[in-house]
Amino acid sequence: MAEVCASCGQEVALGDKFCGSCGAPISQTSSVQSNSGGQETTSPGFGTLYFSPNGRLSPRKFIISALKMIGFFLVLIVILSLIDPFFGENLIGLVSALQMADQSIAAIFYLMIIYPVSTWVAWCLSVKRFHDFDKSMTIPTLITLASIACEIILTGGVIYVVSMLGIGYLAILALIPGNPDGNQYGPSTTR
Repeated sequence: MAEVCASCGQEVALGDKFCGSCGAPISQTSSVQSNSGGQETTSPGFGTLYFSPNGRLSPRKFIISALKMIGFFLVLIVILSLIDPFFGENLIGLVSALQMADQSIAAIFYLMIIYPVSTWVAWCLSVKRFHDFDKSMTIPTLITLASIACEIILTGGVIYVVSMLGIGYLAILALIPGNPDGNQYGPSTTR
């Protein structure tokens, strides 16, 4: 039974540490599964799933991964709000965090850790969904950059509108069916 490279989708011999096609390391923790079509698919590990833009995500896997990501970062923000009430009372968005950074250690943590990491993870998941449509990372990159710019430029309640648009964008990505066949970004994601 051969494995499939999570980066390029090419088959690699069982036990290989690197893909012979693209040179990507083959995760020994990834599990090889068989889908209903008899094709093998690789389940990415945690780091590959959330921190790498390589590969594809099915709509179902995307929804589950996005909900886990949103829940995790919301829990972190609630914890920061409990630790630092000033942060919790004044957090409206990135702009507010920038404005209170000189008065709140939680705001600094949010700006330096939570916001960049959550943005990166959301971008990686979006790119993988676009890969499932056989599209490049250009559109999700532009949308992510526009979102960051809006959060820096806009203030107050308008930031909630941007957040709602972001949630709508993720919902649309989850509803669009992907390419049922393998493509340049990896094997089929249908099971």
